[in-house]
Order: sequence, then C-alpha cells, then structure tokens
Amino acid sequence: MNIKSILLLLLLPTLMLLIACSGGGGEPLPTYNNSSSSTYFEKGNDYLYQGDYQKALEQYNEAIRLDPQNADAYNNRGLAYRYLDQFERAIQDYDEAIRLNPQNADAYTNRGISYYSIGQHEQAIQDHTEAILLKPHADTYINRGVAYYSIGQHEQAIQDYTESIRLNPQAPYAYSNRGVAYRSLGQNDQAIQDYNEAIRLNPQADTYTNRGNVYYSIGQFELAIQDYNEAIRLNPQADEYYNRGVAYYSTSQHERAIQDYDEAIRLNPQADAYNNRGLAYRYLDQFERAIQDYDEAIRLNPQNAATYNNRGLAYSYLDQFERAIQDYDEAIRLNPQNAATYNNRGLAYSKLGKDVESESDIRKAKELG
Repeated sequence: MNIKSILLLLLLPTLMLLIACSGGGGEPLPTYNNSSSSTYFEKGNDYLYQGDYQKALEQYNEAIRLDPQNADAYNNRGLAYRYLDQFERAIQDYDEAIRLNPQNADAYTNRGISYYSIGQHEQAIQDHTEAILLKPHADTYINRGVAYYSIGQHEQAIQDYTESIRLNPQAPYAYSNRGVAYRSLGQNDQAIQDYNEAIRLNPQADTYTNRGNVYYSIGQFELAIQDYNEAIRLNPQADEYYNRGVAYYSTSQHERAIQDYDEAIRLNPQADAYNNRGLAYRYLDQFERAIQDYDEAIRLNPQNAATYNNRGLAYSYLDQFERAIQDYDEAIRLNPQNAATYNNRGLAYSKLGKDVESESDIRKAKELG
C-alpha cells in the first residue's frame, strides 16, 4: 500500500529592512531654520532608536507642527508608524517627505518597505528602483530583490542580490537570499555555496534551515539533520523541529521523528505536524495513535486529501474496512487524480468481498498511473 506523506520544507527568505533614518547612523543632523522643530526631531530620533515608537511619534508630531516643511521628520515619523504596523499612515508620511524632498532616497526606500509589508510588491519595486537611481545602496538592492522574489521573478532577484554583494561582499543576507532564489530555480549547488558564505559571515538559524532543506531535497539526509540541529541550537522553533522530524522520518528513525513532531506541536500545533507524526506512528504499528493524530490533522485542515488517505490506511490495518472506505471516498472527492487512493480503496473493497467495486478502483488506479 502506498502512503502519501505531506513533507513541507520551509524556505525562509529574509527581508532586510533598510532603516533609513534621517540624522541617524552617525551622520550630522540637518540644520533647520526652526531650532525648536530640530530639538523635537532629535528627541524623536532618540526615542526611535530606543524602540519607544509612541513617544517618538509625539516628538515628530511636534517637530512637524512647528515646521511643516521638515521632510526628515515626516520620513522618521513614517518609520515609527511602520514599526507600529501602521503601514498606511507610514506611507502617507513618506509621500509627504518625498513631496517636500524628491531627492531623498531614504524616503523612497522606506515607502517601498511599507508597500512590501502590505503586499503591494510592484509599488515596492518602483520605490526601490527610484531609491537606487538616487543613491545606489547594497541594502536597497536586497530589498528590491526580495520584492522581485515575492512575485516569482527569481532571476531578477538574483541579479539584485549579486549587485548587493558587489557593493558589500560582507553582507550575509544577500548571500542567504540569493541562495533561496537559486533553490527556487533548482540550482542547488549554487544555493549551497551561498548558504555556506552566509553562514561563514553570520551564522543564523534560518540559513542553516534553508541549507538543510536543500540537502534534504537532494537526498543528503544526514547533512540536512546536522543543519537542523544547528538551527535548533540557535533558535528552537517549531519549523526547525518539524523539518528535522521529516528528515528523521526519511531515514526510518521514526521514534526520533515523533519526538521532533511532539516538540513542533507543543510550540505551534499545525495539521502537517499531526499528519506526519501519524505516519511515524503507523510505521511503528501504533495504528490507534496514528488515527488520533490524523483526527486532529483533519480537524485543523479538513481539505487535505492525503490525511484522509492516511487515516484510511490506518483503519485498514485495523481491519475496519468500512471506515477506511469512507476516508478514501473523502480523499478522492478532494483529489480525484490520486491513483494511490483508488488502489487503497480497491484493496479495502476486496477485503469486504465487493469484487466489482474493487476491480473498478484498481482499474482506475492503473489509468491514473
């Protein structure tokens, strides 16, 4: 009997947000005609750097009230709104900053980031392009590359990440993101090379996870497990445990897979983790426990045909063929092109002596291949 398992391997492109804060980063503050506005602006910057965004807003509000032509105050107030996830208000402030100073590359960059955050990727690309024309910067190429990646333009994303690396070869995010784009194009060797360099520059859990995913996809399960181990050491999150569980399952280490799925479920209960833990229990002949996990997976995601198929198999192993057939029926309704499910239902019909139905399903499975 064939079992279809859901093995979701996560790719985690990292959006490196360029915090283009006027007067920050050690550069001298602009001089304004209105000294009071400048004072409030500086106080707002202090609060912004401290992470107290509400107080930063109050200071920028006063700076703008005293000097409505203060473009940098609009830009930085937009940053505060952005950090508070108030993206529309942030965009309004960047609009005004650009109107007052259309040569301000930082305002275009920041508006592009906010557009990206609300899913308006084309607008984000336009703003990052304008920022690059005004002031080419490695981080801006990264941000535009992320936007290109998000709309499926992986080659264009790679070009931007490559330019970012040319401008700043010590930036790990450019290598990591380029690795993600290469992986999406099936260029696994290039992806691994980029992840290697990103890890050399700055070891991060996401990069280990992504490299582990590439190793898994080319069948190097032990190397994948090593990377997931390191990702978990650096950042023990549900996805890392889930992916390592998948790798253990693929190397028939079912008890260890169950342990990782346990932890993934504890941290973030998801249907896929329950489904895959059910598969591991099934291979250990713990069919009742497998069914419990499939029940929970179906409760969380009742549209997944594979889980119905898997639960049907577990019922079949318990000789509960009527219940198995009910699950196969639902799996076929959700995915009528899965040959394995027709084959499984045909075998269940055979066990019940329903030869006509059995032969029909077996024939359908052969047609689907």
